[in-house]
Formats: sequence, structure tokens, C-alpha cells
Amino acid sequence: MAVDEIIVVDDCSTDNTEAVVRDLMIRHPRIKYCRPEKNGGLLAALRFGMKHAVSDWIALLDGDDQLLPNSIEVRITAAIEYKRATGVTPQLVYGDHYEGAQFPRLKGYVFPYLCKELCLCQTSTMMLGRGCLTHFPAVDRPFNTDDQIVLAIGKRFHVLHSGAAVTVCHTHTSPTRMSNNNKNVFDGVCELVRDYSTDIVREQGKRRLLLWRVRILKAFINYKVALANARIAALQSTFGNRCQRFVLRVYRKGLIQISLLLRSFLRNHFEHDFF
Repeated sequence: MAVDEIIVVDDCSTDNTEAVVRDLMIRHPRIKYCRPEKNGGLLAALRFGMKHAVSDWIALLDGDDQLLPNSIEVRITAAIEYKRATGVTPQLVYGDHYEGAQFPRLKGYVFPYLCKELCLCQTSTMMLGRGCLTHFPAVDRPFNTDDQIVLAIGKRFHVLHSGAAVTVCHTHTSPTRMSNNNKNVFDGVCELVRDYSTDIVREQGKRRLLLWRVRILKAFINYKVALANARIAALQSTFGNRCQRFVLRVYRKGLIQISLLLRSFLRNHFEHDFF
């Protein structure tokens, strides 16, 4: 299945992107290069690129991931079959990673489930229909951009799993990846729960919101563990510092035990533990 266009959005973080893409555009006319005036974050970059798109479907892709050869075809085919069966065109079609965690295979109006978990898949596995672009998240958030997209679209439109792997996700230790920074994880879960607390209560009840508060607590404790690790590593080997290091290790051990207890408790109430 042919791809109508490839839009490359330069996030303004490097100086040589334009030269590389311009060279590619000479050989591949379907490539379009877009550069906003400033780096406004991932959601802003995606919105900017979508304004330049003319296709009925838009497959999203992060700069550190790659699409499988048939990833576009399997998602469009799944959308066509779903419309044939239901009369409704899903506006968010997603798939799995080639390796790693497999996402839940949902179809239809699944917003109640999304309010239960506040997460579904990663940006690079999504394909959006043109009919939902006016509801793409308007407020830029530094964290959980994939979840913000899923929740904003899933609140109004049908969602569909394609039934296949569609992308290769490359893991790395860069601090820009939210999951590599405990402070970002804590800030991100606080952000999501704050933005969707009303929806959580309406769809799942107040008890669900309380469970999300417990997840916030777990994320905060994990952040404190990371701070304790950093302080222990920074202490030089003197007598006074050895005493301080001992106290910090006892403190860290207590935090880890609390985190493990919270994780064990939350496993009985959540399908996924991304935060």
C-alpha cells in the first residue's frame, strides 16, 4: 500500500536536520519538510505537521522508532473492515510493538476503559483519521503525550486495535524519555490525573480516583528513592559521610519496601503499571 506523503517536522533542536531532509526531498518528492518557529514540545510539533497533511489517515512516528513494512496497510485494512461491520470509521487505529509489551486489543467506544487505566499505547503505534484532528490535544503537556492523544481522541471517537505489530520501539537511556526519569514520571502521573479527574469520577467513580492517588504516592516514593540514590552516590568516603550514607540507606530501604507494598496492592486494581 503506497504512502501518500511523509512529513518531517523539525523540532528546532538541531541545526543540520533541514540540510539532510532537503537532500532526501530531491530523491523522494513525497517528503515534506516543516519547521515551526520554535520548539513547543511534541504535541505542538505533531499539530504543526498535521496542518500540512492532506491524507485521510496520518500515522505518527517518533524520531527514535521505526515503522514495520506493512504497518500502514494492516491499520487501514483493520479500519475498513471495522467500518464494514459497524458502519463507523474508527479515528484512532493502533497496534503493538514488534517486541516488548503488547497493548490491550480494544475496539469501539472505550473511553470508560481509558479512564480506568489512563494509558493505552505509545505515539509511534497510532494512526489517526482526519475526522478527529480538530479534537487533537490543544494544550501542550511536557509528559504523557501519547496518553494525552489517546484520551482526547478516545473521548469522542471509536478506537481500534489493528491486530498486529506495527512499529519497532527503540529503548534508550536518554533523559528526554519520561520513563528514564522518576521526577518526570511523578510529574506526568500528577498531570494526567489532574486533567482527567472529572472523567475518572464520572466513568469509574470516586474510588477509582482514590486508587489513582495511591499511584501518585507510589510515583512520589520512587522519585524519593532516586534522590536518595543520588545523594548516596555523591557522598565522599569520610567518617561523617559514612554515617550519613548508612542513614540514607536505611531510609531508602524503607521507601523501597513501601513502594513494593503499594505496587502489590495496585496490581489487584490496574492492568498496567506504566507509572
